[in-house]
Amino acid sequence: MSNGTGSTQPIRRSDFKIAIICALQVEYDADEDFGRAEGDQNFYTAGCIGNHNVFIILLESMGKISAAKAVANMRVSFTAIQLLLLVGICGGVPSGPRGEILLGDVIVGDEVKLYDYGKRYPDGFRRSEDPGYNISNFNRSVRGLLGAIQTDRGMRSFEDRISHHLQHLQEVASSQKIIKYSYPGSAEDKPFASEYRHKHHQRAPCICRRCLTDSDPICEEAIKASCLETNCNTSHIIQRERIAAKQMLRPERVNEAQRPTVHFGRLASADMVLKSAKDRDALSQELQVIGFEMEAAGFYNELPYVVIKSVCDYADSHKSKAWQPFAAATAASACKSLLERYHRTGSIPQEAFIDHGASKEDRARAAICVIPLLKNERFVGRQDVLEKLKEMLFHKQSFSRAALVGLGGMGKPQVALQLAYLMKDVLRDEDGRECSVLWIPALSVATFEQACADIVRRIPQSSKTGKDDKRAVKDYFSTKEAGRWLLVLDNADDHDLIFGHSSAPGGLLQYLPRSDLGCILATTRDRGVAVDFAETNVVMLSEMGMDEAETFFRKSLIENGFVGVDEDIKSLLEFLERIPLAVAQAVAYLNVNQVTIREFLSLLQGVPYDQISILSRHFRDSTRYQESQNAIALTWLASFDRITQTDPVAAKLLAFISYIEPKGIPRSLLPEGGSREEFLHAIGTLLGYGFLTLQRQDFYDMHRLVHIAATVWARERFTDTMNPNLALENVASVFLGPQYNNREKWMAYIPHTLKILHDRFRFDNESSLILACRVGQCMLVEGMTQLAVSMLENLVAYTDMRGDKDSISQSPQHELARAYYYDRQHEKAESILERVVAVREEVLGEEHEETIRSQDVLAKVYRELGKYKEAISILERVVAVRKKTLGEEHQETIGSQHALAKAYRQDGRLNEARLMLEHVVALRERVFGEDHPFLLVSQFELAKVYKQGDQMDNTKAFSILERLVVRGMRTNSMEDPFFLSSLHELASLHYANDETDKAVLLLEYVVAMHRKILPEDDYRRVRSEKNLVQMYRSLETRGQHRDGAM
Repeated sequence: MSNGTGSTQPIRRSDFKIAIICALQVEYDADEDFGRAEGDQNFYTAGCIGNHNVFIILLESMGKISAAKAVANMRVSFTAIQLLLLVGICGGVPSGPRGEILLGDVIVGDEVKLYDYGKRYPDGFRRSEDPGYNISNFNRSVRGLLGAIQTDRGMRSFEDRISHHLQHLQEVASSQKIIKYSYPGSAEDKPFASEYRHKHHQRAPCICRRCLTDSDPICEEAIKASCLETNCNTSHIIQRERIAAKQMLRPERVNEAQRPTVHFGRLASADMVLKSAKDRDALSQELQVIGFEMEAAGFYNELPYVVIKSVCDYADSHKSKAWQPFAAATAASACKSLLERYHRTGSIPQEAFIDHGASKEDRARAAICVIPLLKNERFVGRQDVLEKLKEMLFHKQSFSRAALVGLGGMGKPQVALQLAYLMKDVLRDEDGRECSVLWIPALSVATFEQACADIVRRIPQSSKTGKDDKRAVKDYFSTKEAGRWLLVLDNADDHDLIFGHSSAPGGLLQYLPRSDLGCILATTRDRGVAVDFAETNVVMLSEMGMDEAETFFRKSLIENGFVGVDEDIKSLLEFLERIPLAVAQAVAYLNVNQVTIREFLSLLQGVPYDQISILSRHFRDSTRYQESQNAIALTWLASFDRITQTDPVAAKLLAFISYIEPKGIPRSLLPEGGSREEFLHAIGTLLGYGFLTLQRQDFYDMHRLVHIAATVWARERFTDTMNPNLALENVASVFLGPQYNNREKWMAYIPHTLKILHDRFRFDNESSLILACRVGQCMLVEGMTQLAVSMLENLVAYTDMRGDKDSISQSPQHELARAYYYDRQHEKAESILERVVAVREEVLGEEHEETIRSQDVLAKVYRELGKYKEAISILERVVAVRKKTLGEEHQETIGSQHALAKAYRQDGRLNEARLMLEHVVALRERVFGEDHPFLLVSQFELAKVYKQGDQMDNTKAFSILERLVVRGMRTNSMEDPFFLSSLHELASLHYANDETDKAVLLLEYVVAMHRKILPEDDYRRVRSEKNLVQMYRSLETRGQHRDGAM
């Protein structure tokens, strides 16, 4: 501790305002001594640090009793003490809010918890809720001081000064041949795993050998021994990123390696030394503490105090005293650094602890605060966003800008408001002056000018003479005289208003101040504005997390006594997609109308016009502008209208999307219109407003509530260039049916096509009929059989109502019959197809491809009904016609040959079936390739024919089925119905060859998967379960047994 030239030599005890308390001699020694005052019973050293007269008390012993006694005696002699600093060493928790805590790090305690405060009962000790020492008891000086340090900039500066003072202390000690304050080195920082006890690990005989649990004792010698002496295994040391980084530094960079990190948080205090990692972790979790010490609990909560401790061990059984001197030096350096930031109070009353030695006018200039909105006491979460903004705005030493961009209703002003009030409370410049906070709405020129007028009334008269308000604000806050400031430019949504245009260049941007001491945060819905304003300093604000949304919801309710409605609340929040303004509006509705959450949710899930009616209801909110649209739907409708004026192509896309599903929107489904550049710019506009979000490459999502609002808007205000018929025509133009090489695309189209078709059956629109048939074909390919049946039944009902007999009107009937065939409703399929074939033969002719298609499906239905002769007769004719009209290698011709071969097999004509399938397999392998589904199906059918042949054919069947099974395993298709069918056939082949064990093993997997993916009455599941039972019985007759029996 040294004399400072800026302080007045104390001549009486009332001149001392600060007391430093140390518990250990090593802590006391770490301060530089300059003399000892006389006349007091306590053992202390008096002197000054910077501009402060201080004295140091060395406690007679460790613990809170000694500390309480010393402070009580001190207050008798020193009646003007305004701040107590407890400086020394402590045990640390391995990680805290700022990440890893290492030995030598500094903990600044803003709250203390007693953990030996409680009652002892016959069954043990029970901790009581201690009174605690909360930060709210600190005076304004200490509270502001600690808050300012905890900013990114303040923390970095604080750590720099600690490192500087530590190096100076080490240099002084070194000059005096004292090396005890030197850095022990990162290799000596050894945080062992919590469950690994410190004991003798290789030595006998002692009780350490019997130490197997946490409660087992160890020998006294082990307690006193070092980890090296007890052979503690270093493989149990926890790997730490900061330690690894320090170990990579060269020896000459020791100052960088020893640089401490400062952690702010709660400390636990008790009259004991904690040497148990398990207890440390439990107490840390229970009390939310990051350090353990022994004296702070002895202070009465009557004086402002700060606990400054450096971590010398991890409060575990492996602790040693090796780090104590260095930690004590680090704590002393932190104390000195803190006092540099603590401003001398002089004769100002204790209730007003900040004094910058300035006039009232100067103090007013340093803290101009113009925020037109009240602080939101219901604000929750968003910590990650606030941290990003603080890093962007307050981390740099120069002027900075940032932009907060997001969909309307995401709570951008509320986040900005939280940041503004936070900075108002904690941000200080290097001289301790408070930060000015300015709030300017950029809704229009008028709101900007009005805000500037409010600010001008608070700036010094000399700075505004002869200037308009906008210029006066810019000029004053562009000077260093204004000090530090934060300006929030709220609702900066209009690009032309902010940046100007050809007829009005400059925009509002030209009136914004610029200073190395200032920073500006803009909130906007338009990503283009955000990027142009802040370049890369852009933070996207999305919906709240579920926990945040639920906390906000419950915090906002008047009646919070809802019991057993957790799931209802979650369902409501999921429907509202956790959009803050929507949640706030829902709460307002519940508070006013007193309906249950479930009733309110049912209203929201009703028809779009009811939904919009609810979402358009205005409600009052003191944290939002009185004239603003508080209703979420009105907020978006205004933006929709603006897009209509500024980007008509984007408006057209928005209207089109209102007719399809809001999730998983493929870019290829959107109507391009105009040029490619206009189309991409339009998508960029919707992304920029937050109405679309990029889900993955070329796929977009829209919030459900935005989609509801867009649906009503498109029907009421946007019908010129997009309406239901045009939307359906666009989808029909790109949805071309189930082409194998385009599967990913049409699979993505299906949900959107179903949505747009939902209301179209009542319209006389040929495109809807064709489109519905294509969708049905795709759904059948994908196994969505029942959904296809339902849709096609509705479609056929509509065409029957029209009474058309042409070929187009027969397409829905044909597709419905195919759906019945796939759904194994063969009688219904037969009835429809016989009529369709008759109509098509009459209207189109017997050899027309549409007629042939219906005959092909009818033959397959006959085959399933056991009418093999009829099926073969039709299929032979179909094959002949298709060979003549389409050619032998056309996929339709080959498909008909496959169907004919299957009918031959079922009719017992195995040789004909084998010859035709071998021909089909060869054709499909050459035409489609070896992994095409059509080829695999034909190979599967050929294997079934081989299975019914002789031993040589059996071998061929094994070869094909095993190849199909291996392919399914290779392509991760092990739940695919085709893979399971192949596995089933392979199992039955093993069973036929008297390899029942192998058969059972395979079929058990098939049955398990069928039970997972198929309904109970599915014929494939029923067949596999029946066959497995048969195999189990076969095993039982041989005296074997399977535990997995049905």
